[in-house]
Amino acid sequence: MNVHTCAHSGQGCREGDITLRVESGDKRVKSKSWSKILYVAAGSDPFQLIERGVTAAARLSGGALPLTQKKLPPSLDVFGWCTWDAFYSTVSAQGIQEGLRSLNRGGIRPRTLIIDDGWQTTDVGPEYRQTPTSELAEALHLSAQEQNLLRSTEQDFYNESLEVLAETAVQLSPGTSSGNLMPGLSNLGTEGVRQPHHQPSTDVTNTINMQGSGAESGTTSAVAEQAASGQQQEAGLRAVTIARAVQKMAGFFVGLGTAAYLLIYQWVVEPAAPGSWVVKGFTKLASGPFRPLLLDFFANASDFTRRLTSVRANGKFSHPDAGPGDEWKSQEERLGTVVAHMKQRFSLDYIYCWHGLPAYWAGVMPGAPDLEPLSATIMYAEPTPGVLEVEPSMGWNPAVLAGVGVLPDPGSLYNKMHSYLRSSGVDGVKVDCQAGVGLVGSALGGGAALSHRGGAALSHRFHQALEASVLKHFPDNHCINCMCHSTENLYRMLKTSVARASDDFYPRDPASSLPHLAACAFNGLFMSVLVQPDWDMFHSKHVSARLHAMARAISGGGVYVSDKPGEHDFELLRCLVLPDGSVLRALQPCRPTRDVLFNDVLRDNVSLMKLWNVNPYCGVVGIFHLQGSSWDRTRRKFFEHDKGPRPLTGQVRPRDIETFTRKHDAVKANSVVGKQQEGVDLHPSAVKYAAYTMTGKELYVLGHDQPLNITLPSATGELVIVSPILHVTEQGVSFAPLGLCDMFNGGGAVRSCNLQPRAGISDTSGGVSRSTASVNSAVMPAVHPSALCFEVQVHGSGRFLAYCNVAPSGVTIEGLELFFTYDPTSGAVYLEVPATKDLNNTLHFMF
Repeated sequence: MNVHTCAHSGQGCREGDITLRVESGDKRVKSKSWSKILYVAAGSDPFQLIERGVTAAARLSGGALPLTQKKLPPSLDVFGWCTWDAFYSTVSAQGIQEGLRSLNRGGIRPRTLIIDDGWQTTDVGPEYRQTPTSELAEALHLSAQEQNLLRSTEQDFYNESLEVLAETAVQLSPGTSSGNLMPGLSNLGTEGVRQPHHQPSTDVTNTINMQGSGAESGTTSAVAEQAASGQQQEAGLRAVTIARAVQKMAGFFVGLGTAAYLLIYQWVVEPAAPGSWVVKGFTKLASGPFRPLLLDFFANASDFTRRLTSVRANGKFSHPDAGPGDEWKSQEERLGTVVAHMKQRFSLDYIYCWHGLPAYWAGVMPGAPDLEPLSATIMYAEPTPGVLEVEPSMGWNPAVLAGVGVLPDPGSLYNKMHSYLRSSGVDGVKVDCQAGVGLVGSALGGGAALSHRGGAALSHRFHQALEASVLKHFPDNHCINCMCHSTENLYRMLKTSVARASDDFYPRDPASSLPHLAACAFNGLFMSVLVQPDWDMFHSKHVSARLHAMARAISGGGVYVSDKPGEHDFELLRCLVLPDGSVLRALQPCRPTRDVLFNDVLRDNVSLMKLWNVNPYCGVVGIFHLQGSSWDRTRRKFFEHDKGPRPLTGQVRPRDIETFTRKHDAVKANSVVGKQQEGVDLHPSAVKYAAYTMTGKELYVLGHDQPLNITLPSATGELVIVSPILHVTEQGVSFAPLGLCDMFNGGGAVRSCNLQPRAGISDTSGGVSRSTASVNSAVMPAVHPSALCFEVQVHGSGRFLAYCNVAPSGVTIEGLELFFTYDPTSGAVYLEVPATKDLNNTLHFMF
């Protein structure tokens, strides 16, 4: 069930009251009481409180296991490239090769490939398969040959109408809820005019030549047939010439009419309040007179009413060089050949394929020969009143108007599809459009609730089937859940461990870039209890690229881009990706620091967003200026409410990293009760940290609660590596490794730091054990200066930074001396870690 809270009088609540409205998702599922509807808990640690509360709610509601009990797919540790924003649904084997080749040429090696929407075999309903050209040909009562010639002109109609729409789309504010009205509009531009989906163009001249090539020569009858054929061709050409002119004119007026309709929708319907006469009237029109128009547009300009007709790939994957414009429709697919070629040529470790939870956007096509045994049925979504209050356009969503092809046994589909993918060499799946399944539950006993007879809810049934198939076919848990933020989805993720944390990254909508980061961070606060939040792909060559790259570097999730071939910022990518294609992924999902948990980091014009995470040794704090744009609930779109936000100053403290704070508090508690270890001062005032700003390139020494002031202009950020300083008391030597200082999460390169005696030097510490230095240790036992050696395990290569209060006597790697520089003012030691075969190195800092 869905639970909505109401905390203000505008929704029928008294000021200060909290009212719960419970929606089962089906008008027939009613009850006077619900036994498990609200979970309340209290505590002093917000992160532990959320972990305890979400875990309990999931256990009571859907049974999802916490992330700590799940297996993370190994693909998270390597860099990836996704085809979506690069090609959208025109993706092909040829295009994938272009994208991978382009990245490799710049020295960046993707090791994960995500083949997004566009690889599957889909179609619209039978009533929308006829093109305007076909209708014109039949109306003119032309012969079959003339009809074929006339149909070949259909491209003119589409080009004319969609060019008008593209010009209109540029004038509209992107990222609006018009995506619900016309999916894909926000990504429509003059360079993005869609071709008829899964329908190759045909050259008229070639068609005519082929049709006339069968005549025999050397006989009178053959000559006569050729003459007759020539007359037919001439007549056909005249018909085609006329038809092309008609089609271009018709396309222009259709595009103009639709564009006018879009503008009215944008400026009249879009800003109308939920429940207003405008919304109510448009809803009735959309389900009545406008329905054929909307469905025709969906069928010709989007993918959202298309249904799956086969689990096999389409002909754009018939061979490794198959392109989107080739005559591939009649070609037999060879996805396995394409996958094997890609893995061998580009040294890919993992390939994922996209599909929807209902198979495709509009589900499975009833009666499709390849899927007929699955018995798909068209069900029409019915959004609940609570959903319509948040987003009225769901009332005319494609799933509402066109319906979704739903299966009684989704497991049969997943097993069929995943078995095919696995046999083709595919390693995992990205499963999209999950929240839409709950909407269709209105016809099947509720999308989130249990039915009258206690049977499984629809989304529960789909998730159980999905996870069983993933476990069977992709044993390393290679699955990315997507568009799944409703609790009926999140609470049913028993085994899968990765889920998208936000809406899409919209490359053409500047107003959406900053809210995207805030949504990932704050959604991740709750989602991270159950799954590793996925922050989605982004573009390395984009006005907000640096911000998005820094945030993903410390997110704890996967790092992957969707650059178009040839459009890359390789300097930026080298801040994320190591030479072997791996990334320095942090250990946990990143979360907002406790001092910004209740701040409006997008609209209060005061707060910066701060995020924290930990690595094997170091911690990291990201601080971002996101003020200026947000999701506007009145306009129902991303909106720049402040064109010029002023610079803001925030403070970063080592205590922002909760792992450090908990260990610091433990030391403090031990100190208070007088628990002392021989040779070690546990008083918390002795704890110091080295802090390095990645953008500012400055090194500081801070106490646990000592602030570092950072001033940021709008739409910029800073990453601060924080490393506990190990201090040897008697010799007065302090040391802290900070990692690869030219990479965004460079502290992730430090895997361990130990204090060890140098070879041949006797132990003079009075018998005190020299155990491995743990994170946040205040001091180390006294050791003779000539015996001091800090051993640092490092993954990666490049410029390495460490803090020392005195210059080392030497630094070695595998017994070889390394050149280093030392700055006595800041205590910075810089050296170059060479690139070895596996990028794992051991550094020895000697004093």
